[in-house]
Amino acid sequence: MMRKYEQEQKKMKRAEIVKDLTHRGKIINEMLETELSYGEFLYVAVKKFYTPLKNMSGKLLSKEELKVIFQNTEKLLEFSDKLSSSMEERFNQVTKENVDTIKWADLLLNICTEEFESEYQEYITGYDRAMEKLNESLKNNKEFDKWTTKALSFENQKSIASFLITPIQRLPRYILYLRDLKKRTEESSEDYSLIERALEKFQGITKTINENKAIFDEMFRMQNIYNNFRTNDRKQSNL
Repeated sequence: MMRKYEQEQKKMKRAEIVKDLTHRGKIINEMLETELSYGEFLYVAVKKFYTPLKNMSGKLLSKEELKVIFQNTEKLLEFSDKLSSSMEERFNQVTKENVDTIKWADLLLNICTEEFESEYQEYITGYDRAMEKLNESLKNNKEFDKWTTKALSFENQKSIASFLITPIQRLPRYILYLRDLKKRTEESSEDYSLIERALEKFQGITKTINENKAIFDEMFRMQNIYNNFRTNDRKQSNL
């Protein structure tokens, strides 16, 4: 609750500042606000669902089921908190005089490491399986379904999936924001070349992740076909 309250107070202060800023300043502010919102969704997924379930030591979900459903959400939260923190620090330096020239894209370049790409690759590749396991658990585990319904009532959301889909949506949004920012940045500005580099980086990461996910999905599909074949073969052998 304290985390959310502090964010709301800071947001109100920024809202007053943004009124006097150019369109570029408003884009920068929106990138910050949406990153904070994204981080809050990840925070709830980790602190209000994953951690309590983990602390139940298998009472509702096994360690394996938790790993499949929540994957590496904790790591993605670390990345988001680090990025939003650097964004807040930089935004505090924004003025009406420097808003059109102040650097911003370097913050995204700094977070865009091999580890960042690897963790998002892992999450996005495992997302479909995570949703299958979540839906299966909610359907077949009445106690888990009951606990989840109660926990969600405090978060104004209808499903845990509402929180777990946010990393899937976030990478494309970085690209869209960077494109908007580029349009509002002078080519002579130091940030312009940084924006181009960040755009290239995030587009490359997204392309690689999508290509690898397609390969993984096909392997997973073939494995399911094989498993079904073996199951049917055993059934026929027992006749």
